[in-house]
Amino acid sequence: MTFPVPIAVYVPSLPREEHKGMYSRSFVSQKHVGVELLKKVLVDAGYGVGYCSAATVNRFRVILVSITGAMEWYRFLAEREKWATGNYKVFVGGAGLTNIEPFLWAADCFVWGRAEGFIGDLIESALSGKRYRSESVCWSDEYDRAGPYRFAQATVPYSGELYCEDDKTRWREADVGCRRKCLFCLYSWTHYPLLHNAASDGQYDLNRHTESTFLTIDFARPPRITAIDGLSERLRMAVRKPITNAALVNGLVRLAESPMPRKRIKVFNIVGYPTESEVDYEELASCIKEADARCSPSTARRGIELACMPFVPEPSTPLACCQATYSDLRGKTALRLKRYTGSGHGRWDWFSGQAWWGLEMHGTLGLASQACRLLTTRGETGDADLLRSIARSEAFWKASTAVRMATLESACNIKRYFQRYRWEDLPTRGIFGLANQRQLELLESGFYRRLGDMPHAPFRKFKPEEPEPCHG
Repeated sequence: MTFPVPIAVYVPSLPREEHKGMYSRSFVSQKHVGVELLKKVLVDAGYGVGYCSAATVNRFRVILVSITGAMEWYRFLAEREKWATGNYKVFVGGAGLTNIEPFLWAADCFVWGRAEGFIGDLIESALSGKRYRSESVCWSDEYDRAGPYRFAQATVPYSGELYCEDDKTRWREADVGCRRKCLFCLYSWTHYPLLHNAASDGQYDLNRHTESTFLTIDFARPPRITAIDGLSERLRMAVRKPITNAALVNGLVRLAESPMPRKRIKVFNIVGYPTESEVDYEELASCIKEADARCSPSTARRGIELACMPFVPEPSTPLACCQATYSDLRGKTALRLKRYTGSGHGRWDWFSGQAWWGLEMHGTLGLASQACRLLTTRGETGDADLLRSIARSEAFWKASTAVRMATLESACNIKRYFQRYRWEDLPTRGIFGLANQRQLELLESGFYRRLGDMPHAPFRKFKPEEPEPCHG
C-alpha cells in the first residue's frame, strides 16, 4: 500500500499466552481511542495513515505509539528492540504517558495530553527536518527533568464519531475530566473538565459529571460499579473523597432496597495509604455490619464485590511524592476484615449477613506488579537497562509474585521506589497537568494534615485555568 505521507500506528503483537500483571494488554484487548482519534484527524487533513508491526515499521517514515497505561511500557520495550531498522521517527503519546526518563532511547519524540489540535503541524515539521516546539512536546535528545512540560488540553470534547479498528466499534466522546479532583487520580489532574452537552450557562453539575460514588448514586437506577477509595472516613476525607460513614451506611441500606440490575455491586477501593492501620479496617467492617442490621429481614440478599487496589503514587498529582506500602496486599483485605465482621468463609469471603454478603475481588495488583508500575513512573535514566531486561524476559512475567520480587530485589534497590520522595528528587517534577508545583505541594501538605490531627480540615479550593487551544 502506498501512502502520500507514510504514517503508521504501531500495533503490538498478540501475546502467545496471558502473562501476569497486565503485561498482556494488546491493541486488541485494550481500547486505543486516543491514537485512533489522531489517525482520523490526520486522514481528514489529507495524510495517509496505516498500521504497522515490528516487522513493517521500516516501510514508514513516522510511527505513532500509544501508551494507555504504565504497564504497557513493558510490551512496547520488549518489541522495540526487535523493530526492523529504517529511517523512521517514533512518536509516543497516550493516557499512560507520564515519566519518560528511562524510555528516552525508545522514541524520538514524546507528547503529553490531547494532541489532536497540533498533530498535523508536529508530523509535518518532523517530515521536513524541523522540530515542533510546545510545552506538551519533548524531543528525546533535549529532555530536561526540570521541564516544564504540560499535558495539552482539549477545549471541547470531540464531537464526531470514531470507528475503532481495535475492537470494531464506534465511539463518541462524552464528558471529559472530573471536578472532584481526588488527590490520587492522574486522570482528573491531567484533564480539564469539559461537558459534551453543556447547559447554556456553562454550569458543571458535580454530582452528575463525575465518577459514580456513594455520593452520586441514583437509587432508582443503581449502577453496577461504584467506588469508596478508602477504608475509613479519615482516609477518604484525606484524599478528597468526602464519603462519610453515615453516607456509606445509608447508601448500602438504600441499595439493598433498590432495583439493582444484578444481585451484587462492584465497589472499587484503595488500600495501602500512608498511616493506614487496623483501625481503618475495623471502621469499614462496622459500617457494613450496621448497614446490614438496618436492612429489613425480608430484603433480598445482595453482594458487595470489593476490588481493592494498592495505592500507587501517580505523577503530576498532589500525591506524586507519597510513599507506597512495601507489602503484598492482594487478598489481604478479606482476611483483615473478617477479624471484625466475624463472618465469611474461604479466603476471599469477608462478610455474610442477612441482607449483604461480601467478597474480595481476585484480579487486583500484587506487590510485583505494583513494583513494576513504580519502576515506570519513578524510574530514571540509569534504570533503562533494567526495564529493558525485565520487559524481554518471558520467564519473569510467568513467575510467581515471590520469584518476581526476589528477582527485582537482587537487581536493584526496589524498596526505594516505594519510599516518600522530595519534589526536587522526583523524576517527573517538571511534568504538570492542571496544577503547578506550588499548588501540588500545598495539596500534599493538606493530605498529610488530614491524616493526622485534623481529619476534617477544609479542602484547599482549586480551580484550574481555562485550557488554551491545544497547539504550540
